[in-house]
Amino acid sequence: MPTAVQKAWALYRQRELSLLDESPFRRAGLWRSLPPAPLEWTQQHFARFFTNAQGQQIPWASHHEEYWRWIWKLRPGQAGPAYIAVWPRDGGKSTGTELACTICALFGLRRYGLYISGTQSSADEHVQNIA
Repeated sequence: MPTAVQKAWALYRQRELSLLDESPFRRAGLWRSLPPAPLEWTQQHFARFFTNAQGQQIPWASHHEEYWRWIWKLRPGQAGPAYIAVWPRDGGKSTGTELACTICALFGLRRYGLYISGTQSSADEHVQNIA
């Protein structure tokens, strides 16, 4: 017959082990429905980032389109495939990342983002742009 201490210990261990079984990605639903044409939605809702001084839409390069397709394939509760982008200077890296953070937050594709910059002042600027 187990003692009260043994019962308490067994309950504690059961609870402790059950926490290990819980997925850290319990929330698996979107906060809003995804647009039927996400690439067009991105260009429409963030048009000022994708137009020139004359107001004409700037077509995406193939690597930009690949990046945005990757972003829109993310789903809550599911690990996304690795994505590494090596783009040239002034190639839209910061703008794309800031907009992607906004989209992920808006639709609930991710619960948080990790933005790494070379300097604190640069990081502060990026976070301010996202907010």
